[in-house]
Amino acid sequence: SVERAQMRFLALLAALVLISGCASSQLANQIARGEIRPDNVEAVQDGEFQLGFNKAETRAALGGPDRVNIIYTRKGQREQWIYGTFQKRFYVYFNPEGTAVGTGEN
Repeated sequence: SVERAQMRFLALLAALVLISGCASSQLANQIARGEIRPDNVEAVQDGEFQLGFNKAETRAALGGPDRVNIIYTRKGQREQWIYGTFQKRFYVYFNPEGTAVGTGEN
């Protein structure tokens, strides 16, 4: 019935508002704790990754990585976050201080 469809729509709408409110409050908490720096808030909110992001900013902008690798080089240890599938991947590289210093894709 139409009434039942309207009730489902309203329940879905309420769930979406709740979810978006949780995401906003989580971001606000990360900003308050200093995990997301004020200069990077807008980019994080827009889901735009930038070199120089820390791990919290990267996770907030792109979501959690699908895989994490530790890479050892002559320059020291780096962490590689991998997003995507085998056929289409995006990589973010972090220095030992946790700053994003490089990207790659295939």
